[in-house]
Amino acid sequence: MNPSSSLIGLVAVICCLGGPFLCGIIGIICSTIEKVSRQRADSNLKLMMLQRGFTAAEIERVCNAKVQKNISSSDVSSWQPIPPVKPAKV
Repeated sequence: MNPSSSLIGLVAVICCLGGPFLCGIIGIICSTIEKVSRQRADSNLKLMMLQRGFTAAEIERVCNAKVQKNISSSDVSSWQPIPPVKPAKV
């Protein structure tokens, strides 16, 4: 058997079996990085709100709010004004 033909077969098997495996591993790593990034941003938001004196109920309301992509002018007119930022407790 020719060494170059066995090398070609080995490369073909590695590409067929290793390619999808490698893509799966990369997908898992990227998904984990995204989740960690979102959790870090969420915890930073909560920490900043605590430092500004927000109550637990207010923080929960902000964290559970859903983002609307399509906002019409009638929706904007029904919004309640945002209360001023509370001073930090020292």
